[in-house]
Amino acid sequence: MTTSPQDLQRALATAFNSQDIDALAALFHQDAVLVSGPGMIASGRAAIREALGEFLKIPGMMVVESLEVVEAADMALGKTAWQIEKDGVVAVEGQGMEVLRRGTNGSWLFVIDHPFGGASG
Repeated sequence: MTTSPQDLQRALATAFNSQDIDALAALFHQDAVLVSGPGMIASGRAAIREALGEFLKIPGMMVVESLEVVEAADMALGKTAWQIEKDGVVAVEGQGMEVLRRGTNGSWLFVIDHPFGGASG
């Protein structure tokens, strides 16, 4: 259970590093959206699961650093710095922006995830 927005951000890396597509998909609200590439948006958990499967093909370990979280009631806006690295070489990295929502059970889920949305232009 992710009891804070920061827990949710870290859980993404944990699920990625475990290569657990089911755990990754479960971190997203049923009606969530994921920006999976330039001009590419995956809507709904099934489409997000498919898009995340492509991310899992990137070899290496993911590290996520929570840069900022702003909470308002049961919603939060998050900014992260993340990278996937293997043998000291960074394969891909970005600064993400996320909209997160706390569910009725107290666990947080991604509603909107844009892995490259926090990069300054």
